[in-house]
Amino acid sequence: YYFARPTVITGKHLQASELALMRLLGLLSHDADISEIEKVFKQEPVLTVNLLRLTNSAGSGMTTRITSLGHAITLLGRRQLMRWLQLLLYSATPGDEHGVSPLLQLAATRGRLMELFAEKIQRGDREISEQAFMVGIMSLIPALLGMSMTSILEQLPVTQRVRDALIDGQGTLGQLLVLAQATEEQTETPETEAVTAARRAFPDLNERVISRCLADAMSWANNL
Repeated sequence: YYFARPTVITGKHLQASELALMRLLGLLSHDADISEIEKVFKQEPVLTVNLLRLTNSAGSGMTTRITSLGHAITLLGRRQLMRWLQLLLYSATPGDEHGVSPLLQLAATRGRLMELFAEKIQRGDREISEQAFMVGIMSLIPALLGMSMTSILEQLPVTQRVRDALIDGQGTLGQLLVLAQATEEQTETPETEAVTAARRAFPDLNERVISRCLADAMSWANNL
């Protein structure tokens, strides 16, 4: 977990590739028109090629020919596109060319773990499970970029519920994040008040359920 402890660099700015990913995530968060999303992709040739490859992989075996970027986005789906972009942030940063980024592995596991937690406590609520995945993924962005969460979220318009969870650890998503972090570390040190409060808030998430969710999350991340 050394990699998950950020060193914030004052005055640091996002690189062009990171800005493009942030811009796309912001558009998807606000349910923007496909034409607006397409414009950003057109300015990023590498992203465009990878989008087409991903669409082909996700729809392997289909006979449909992709006719445009907009068509590719539609075939892939906004949910899948959002997840791909969130994870891509961790593999698009220089310095990780020697293998899978430890942060990518941890972020993917945490995002999926929080999504599984959300599905257990609010069954059928797809919105909160999607937001839980986003909070899990985004919670490690400061470590990746060396910037504060506040600075990052200034460039990524997210819902207030997601913002409160990421900045202040507030609300249902904030408590799920606390529980996810405690589950990952599994240290023998005494629980903090925040962890104890999170366990009380979610009685359905007993030790057996948490262990099963963690195993499923790790398996999902290993198969990315």
